[in-house]
Parts: sequence; C-alpha cells; structure tokens
Amino acid sequence: MDTLERDLLWASVGRILDGDHDRVGAELLEFGWAELLASAPDEAVPAAFETAGARLAPLMLLDDVVLSALGLPVGCSRVVYPLPARTVAGDLVGSRLEARGVTVGPVETGDAVIVLANLDGSPALVRGRVVGVVIAGSEAGLDPFGGAREVSLTVSDTVLVDGDASAVAVDATAAARRAVAHDLTGVAQATLDLALVHAREREQFGRPIGTFQAVQHRCAESHLAIAGARVALDEAWAAPGRLTALLAKLWAGRAARISVRHSLQVLGGIGFTWEHPLHRYLRRAHVLDGLLGSSRQLAAALGAEIRGARAVPRLANL
Repeated sequence: MDTLERDLLWASVGRILDGDHDRVGAELLEFGWAELLASAPDEAVPAAFETAGARLAPLMLLDDVVLSALGLPVGCSRVVYPLPARTVAGDLVGSRLEARGVTVGPVETGDAVIVLANLDGSPALVRGRVVGVVIAGSEAGLDPFGGAREVSLTVSDTVLVDGDASAVAVDATAAARRAVAHDLTGVAQATLDLALVHAREREQFGRPIGTFQAVQHRCAESHLAIAGARVALDEAWAAPGRLTALLAKLWAGRAARISVRHSLQVLGGIGFTWEHPLHRYLRRAHVLDGLLGSSRQLAAALGAEIRGARAVPRLANL
C-alpha cells in the first residue's frame, strides 16, 4: 500500500468512526473491513485502532482482530478477555466453563463466545455458548465510552478452537496486544495534542505557558515515550510474534500513562473538569493498559523470562 492509499484508508476509517457508533460495525463491513483485516492486517489494524484511540471510538473492533487471527469469520462470536492481573478468564472443567472476564461489547444468553481459559495448567482458547451472564458492578464500567465491561459467564457445549491449544492462544493474544497497543498510542498522541494546544493558548505572566521549561519538559517526555511505542509497534509488525507483541503493548501502555499524566499537569484545573475530554482518555488508558497485561506486569514477566533463560533475546533488528 503506497502513501496515498494509506492516507485514504486512514481518512475513510476516521469518517466511519466519527459517525453513529451504533452503525460503525455495519459501515466498516460494507467498507471491506473483514477482507482488509484478513489480507493486510498490518495496514488495517494501525488505521482502525490508532484512529479509535484518538477519537475514543468503541472498542468492539478488538474482537474482529482476534477472530481474524484465528481464521474465523468476523462477527461470528464475542471474545472474553482475562481480567487485569490475570492470564485466563476461567478454568475449563468438562464441557462447562465458569468464566469471569472483560468483554468489549454486549454479551447475552445464547451468544457464541470465545474464552481464554485454563486447560491443565496452560492457556487455551475455548468456544461455547452462553447460558448465563451477570454484569459485574455498573454496566458502564470504568470506561463507559469504550464499551469494556466486566462480566461473569456460564458457558456450555465448550470445544477447543482448532489447532494446538497453547499455540493458538499465544497467537490470538499477540494479535490482540498489537491492536490494543495501537489504540493506546492513539490515546497517548491525542492527550499530548491536547496539552500542546493548551500550552500555546494559555498565558501566564504575559506569555504562553508553552514557553516555560517545566511545561516543555513534560511535553518532550510524552513525545519521546510515544516515539518509543511507535518503534516497538513497527518491530511487532516487521517480526510478528509473542515477544514483539508483548513489547509493543508494554511500551504503548507506558506511553499512554506518561502522556495522560503530563497532559493533566499541563492542562491544570481545566483538565479535572467533566466537560474537558481528558478524563475520557484517562479512563481509556487505564482500561487498555490493564487489558492483556499492564506495562508493569509485562515488564515483570519479561524480566522473569530473561532470568529463567539466563539469556537476553533479540528484541529488535537494528
């Protein structure tokens, strides 16, 4: 895809995501989202998820990425992700599964779901049908604008997703982490842009606050963190795999947290108000950083892996 085609793709996806949220899924499918995701995920995922993060569009496209990575039709099932700080959403016993996790769209009795579950001590993807669902706490959740919510499900008639159970789970997790990393990068860039606009327009002592060194340092640190996240994402697409996806998610989560924190300081009192959009980005950053491993958890897991192997893996081709 050349530069002009890529620009047109981003612009088209942006117009769809800016429209009626209830129509986003149907309009994307009409646009050719499923075919693009299957044939060119390295173009489709960055365009959709960085745009969604910057514009706070619903998170429902994450399920499509997982289904496409598994070779399943887009829209055929909901996906249940593990709760923050957990690696699985439940333990598979026989053909019945009691799951507690996170969904990025509504789930009702009778829906088909895919759950990352524990099978004999290893993660495995399980397909089944919901026979009972309870939404934990507020239905809106921490991020009412993105649609992520905590649910408890009873799933029956379970079967393993085709293929080696552990390998399939690893590949699906890597695909989801790359997508979430792009969304987090979009959030980080949008919050930095909010801070930069405010720094140019807000004046104190007769000059824009952007001329103050303390404000410049905060914006520069955010920019550096975002640049690092983009480099990690480039590597995750150049050499797709479990480790590169983990690093992309780690650096993107870190960039989003840094950018939100510094933007809040630069914006000052207005950043704390309900009318300003910053709190929506803050919610999204915290929800997505915790999904499929937070930046701190992933860094700890990577460190433990390196200590156990007593060798540092090649993290990027420089």
